[in-house]
Amino acid sequence: MKKIALLVGVSEYGFGLNPLKGALKDIEALKAVLIDPEIGGFQIEDVRVLSNPNRQQMESAIFDLFRHLTSEELGLLYFSGHGIKDNRSTFFLGTQDSYKTPQGELHPASAVRAEFVQEQLTRSRSKRKVVILDACFSGAFATGLTTKDDGSINIKEQMGGEGRAILTSSSSIQHSLEQAEEDLSIYTRYLIEGIQTGAADANEDGYISVDELHDYVHRKVAEEAPTMTPEIYPSKEGYAIRIAKAPLGDPKLKYRKEVERRILDGKITSTGVRLLRRVRITHSKSEDEAKKIQATVLEPFQRYKDNLKEYEAAFRETLEEFNGVLNKPIREELKEFQSMLNLRDEDIQRVESTLLAQRAQNVAKNSVVENTVAKKKPLTQVVECPICLSLNENNQTYCKDCGTRLPRVISHGNNYYLQEGILLFKDRYCIEKLLGTGGFSIAYEGIDLHSSKKVAIKELWPEKAFRQGSSVVWPPSISSKERRSVLRKFQLEAEYQSRCVHPNIVKTYHWFEQNETAYIVMELIQGQSLYQMLQTGGVLSEEKITKYFTQIAEALAVVHNQNFLHRDIKPDNIIVNAQDNAILFDFGSTREFVRGQTHEMSVTLTKGYAPLEQYYYKSKRWPATDLYALCASMYELLTGELPTECVLRVQGEPLVPPRQQHPRISPLMEKIILKGMQMKAEERFQTAQELLSALQGNP
Repeated sequence: MKKIALLVGVSEYGFGLNPLKGALKDIEALKAVLIDPEIGGFQIEDVRVLSNPNRQQMESAIFDLFRHLTSEELGLLYFSGHGIKDNRSTFFLGTQDSYKTPQGELHPASAVRAEFVQEQLTRSRSKRKVVILDACFSGAFATGLTTKDDGSINIKEQMGGEGRAILTSSSSIQHSLEQAEEDLSIYTRYLIEGIQTGAADANEDGYISVDELHDYVHRKVAEEAPTMTPEIYPSKEGYAIRIAKAPLGDPKLKYRKEVERRILDGKITSTGVRLLRRVRITHSKSEDEAKKIQATVLEPFQRYKDNLKEYEAAFRETLEEFNGVLNKPIREELKEFQSMLNLRDEDIQRVESTLLAQRAQNVAKNSVVENTVAKKKPLTQVVECPICLSLNENNQTYCKDCGTRLPRVISHGNNYYLQEGILLFKDRYCIEKLLGTGGFSIAYEGIDLHSSKKVAIKELWPEKAFRQGSSVVWPPSISSKERRSVLRKFQLEAEYQSRCVHPNIVKTYHWFEQNETAYIVMELIQGQSLYQMLQTGGVLSEEKITKYFTQIAEALAVVHNQNFLHRDIKPDNIIVNAQDNAILFDFGSTREFVRGQTHEMSVTLTKGYAPLEQYYYKSKRWPATDLYALCASMYELLTGELPTECVLRVQGEPLVPPRQQHPRISPLMEKIILKGMQMKAEERFQTAQELLSALQGNP
């Protein structure tokens, strides 16, 4: 059977595409293997090498290859270079003339379309056609490592067909990598190794088939560069096409396969070493030759380990350099370095978690030593002002410096809060400082050691509880059944909040039980609540109110679409972040409902913001319940006065119109607020969208 090959390598490109210096070395190395009579068996005149062709030259060569094949001849097309996509995700093979526009789009006339190759494969009479693409489909990286360009392609769909096999160096959404210091790309290096040594001959029949070659390369690439996933797309019997010959009965090859069998977790066990010593003697191999074979087989594992060590060193140095605070630019730089080293996220997470946990423990240890030496007062004796950050005695109601209302501290002994440096959930989260307390919870600022991201950690704190070490001791007055119910409600808070995804709703990352209590890990919002803004700066402008409550109404639309009622809308539960956007949080009172149907719900409310139906255990529930509270919040922020409680309104005490409290409020805004605060739910805004429309000038 005659075998004909076309080997195309493109190392130089036009604007917007990185050069790939190893591409020409790839095709020369593959040619040497193919024309070896004992291995590839291709005649030298039947292997054509095409270096840095333009589009016309490349298409002409591909056309000639497949057009002249007879039905019994094998045709092999190998390409090493950039795989590129246009803005419609159509796949192209790069040529010397290929370039991208200043807008980053491929100029399609400068590259070879996949459809063209598909057409030639379909027209060819040959029953045995193999295409090998050492090209990737993702963006390029920087110094030290170049990648073969970007895209998201379904290779099987675009280049599939009968009687052929297509091998690619990576999947349709991954990239292949070419090490700058290597002669050959990772994929082609193991492609050649599998053929040249015969190690790819899995069934030891003396031939290397397409599927055997793919299996070998896939395994070796995964050992060294786990981020790459070579793929194979056979059609009919394409997987069984024989690419090359392999030596039969070769003692060196037999010993090599024994070594590969004995590898466990990237190394040879002590028992494996003893077994291999006996195999070496059986095959009459010298000790030096055996060590050389072992080193070759273990080389990809060693490269992987070396890359892990290099990342570990870089991450440790970065932690020290920036005192453990890794901002977005630093993280992006580490991510780029990770990609250069071909490491997966799970690889670096193990490294980072270990180093971050070590650092957190050191910080905690140092903090304990410093506190002991300085004999500091325990934090339970002071309260940090959320606005000016000054420390106040815990019996003060307002900050001594700025007058802000201080958060209430629950004080059941001197050790009710978690200390700085305490680790939670398998050492993933580290407590950094106390943020504040609520009726049944304690809030901390912490750090996610897996991502170095600052987070807020909410700890369930039962009334009259105390702490032993890190564990919470529940009071005897709470039965085990009641305890399970409290934990379940806390879990529901996390579940409900996580299902409401919107830019103006605080993100929930995690919920877990530990220390005989439960925790919710959330997005850390740096800013002030609307209540704090009212206390420190006075009434808000109508312009600000319109902006913030448009955002909250949009967020409530998401909440209501999930069939939830928030039930605790108030200025205390809306934070304005550093970007001047309003964020809704605290889903502790949230419950599921069906619009207009009667439901039994616990009576949970804040006077002044809650409508009448919320005072009843059993009542019809509407989105209008939350919209009443939202309009009541606008009332307070615009007038500086809490609106009349609805139960007093039932008894005849009127709701003072907002403009009587503060004449600068526009008639339109007053109309919106009064409609939203109607006593009968059916007379209010029925949906968040109706309120949004009103805020936009269409009441």
